[in-house]
Amino acid sequence: MLPGAVLDDVVDVIREASEGLRRRIVEGRVTQEPDMTSRVVQEIEVRSASVPGVTIEFTVIDGLGPGAAENTIGADVLGVVRIEVEGRRQSKGFLAQSKRDGQDGLHLDPAPPEDEGGAYSHWLWRGDEVRLERSGTIHITKPSARLAEQCENMLRLTPASFVFVYSPDQIAVVSATAVKAHRSAPPRTKKFKPLGTKQLDDFFVHVLDCFIGDESLSAASTEELRQLALTQRASTAWLLRVRDEQTDDEDGAGGAAR
Repeated sequence: MLPGAVLDDVVDVIREASEGLRRRIVEGRVTQEPDMTSRVVQEIEVRSASVPGVTIEFTVIDGLGPGAAENTIGADVLGVVRIEVEGRRQSKGFLAQSKRDGQDGLHLDPAPPEDEGGAYSHWLWRGDEVRLERSGTIHITKPSARLAEQCENMLRLTPASFVFVYSPDQIAVVSATAVKAHRSAPPRTKKFKPLGTKQLDDFFVHVLDCFIGDESLSAASTEELRQLALTQRASTAWLLRVRDEQTDDEDGAGGAAR
């Protein structure tokens, strides 16, 4: 687990990047999933910053997939988080598919204002001053055959598989296992089923806190990240690296590559 102050700084970066993408979706400046994924990556890169004694780095490798992102059967994103703090090294990863709200049977029901009633997924409280925003729920009737296959292919590789749903209200992260489970719904059912979600910053809190992630999906350098992404058939790879001055740079992680 990262020190609280460091974790708060990382969360701020992710939150601000999510808000930047949300504004662009509202303004109609991005409409397709590949553009949305690239934009949130750019926002994270721009906002990644150093805090006293700790460096937050975000490395991205694009264009790894065999074809257009919408034709990729498998993961749009391979994400790896590497922590090198207080002499401890840990690396873990996840796979994710990216979808627009309303596509492939997924519909986001945003969390209502705090002073109103209504359903929401949850919020995460961290100390006296840090509380992440409440997350909405994903309503699903039956996922499309394409989405079900994408989730199944990711889950064959790792249980740490997710779907990122981009909407004007939030970037919602939902479990690929939960999505796949509804593939067996009756063909003409009209009843929506709510799935719990996380905001993107909340999701990364759980990755950094070691509640989420697969240690078999790890990388210590740009080249290792590239090879891992090619093995997993991901079209884009992210490496979020948090390190301090006490931990020697023995692994030689390279800079961003595109």
